[in-house]
Amino acid sequence: MTGYINGNGQGNPISTLTIASLQDIGYGVDYGAADAYDGSDTTCCFGGGASVQDDTDSLPSLSEEGRATAIAYGKQVLSENALSVSDGEDIGISEDLEYAGDKVVSILFEEGGQIFEVVVESDS
Repeated sequence: MTGYINGNGQGNPISTLTIASLQDIGYGVDYGAADAYDGSDTTCCFGGGASVQDDTDSLPSLSEEGRATAIAYGKQVLSENALSVSDGEDIGISEDLEYAGDKVVSILFEEGGQIFEVVVESDS
């Protein structure tokens, strides 16, 4: 999907994914109007046939020391959030709901001017 109408005689196809993204932002949509697209053509419209490439190799990564610090902090948060059965009843967690505050936490860690997310899960 581009931010403009192609005037090159190729038409203006719209994929199911594009239609779904429009629905996500509140538009009423008709999925039956989507053009066929199987994801195999990754050439750019005006890039001279250059393929879209994965650039994740060029992204900065969190150091091992930073990751270890974030994980240690996440484990601490999880242990502090552990509830006993009676605690759960005290805060209104009924039998058909499960408290997840002691199972997983997302830690945002800043290093070198970049912010990284480290998801930490409990050992149990």
